[in-house]
Amino acid sequence: MFIEVALSKKARVKRSLIYGVGVTDVWYKTEYIDAFKHRHVCPFYKKWVAMHKRCYSQSYLRDNPTYDKVKVCCSWHCFSVFRAWMVQQDWVGKELDKDILGDGTLYSPETCALVSHATNCLFLGAEVTGVTWCKTRKRYLAQCSREGKNKVIGRYKTIKEAKEAYCVYKAAIILGQALKESDNRVKEKLTELATIFV
Repeated sequence: MFIEVALSKKARVKRSLIYGVGVTDVWYKTEYIDAFKHRHVCPFYKKWVAMHKRCYSQSYLRDNPTYDKVKVCCSWHCFSVFRAWMVQQDWVGKELDKDILGDGTLYSPETCALVSHATNCLFLGAEVTGVTWCKTRKRYLAQCSREGKNKVIGRYKTIKEAKEAYCVYKAAIILGQALKESDNRVKEKLTELATIFV
């Protein structure tokens, strides 16, 4: 459990920028070691630093070039502003997503939501397997990968039947996730996305 411990004014002034842009402007220690040598990190700070790392860490960008054009909005360069936004969200156990509400290039209050891991995975490139020709069975195989597990939907005589089965299954997954999300903006976008498949 993280406890906010006051930091001296002198120590606050000495804080360095996070990845050259992030300003840690809160009154408390964002991380500390307790008497039992356990490290504690503010959950809001952890999420904020990870967001900046994805956008501004040169080593991260080398390994993840798809983030090359992704930025954090100016107001979120101040930790206190990001924290104030996150505190108002249903954030426990959730992941910060910029793709559902936005175009994937900007972290901001308007383009971000805190969503479950399962919902976040709906938008990963590896998520969709779709339809392939199964040479040995001479059928079209409809399948969908969900959270790292491959689900065979069925084998069909025609590509049309396989695609229809895939779309119905995918729409059901998306609608199911929409019901589990607490952010109405996310529910609306997921429901809208599901209609594309049916």
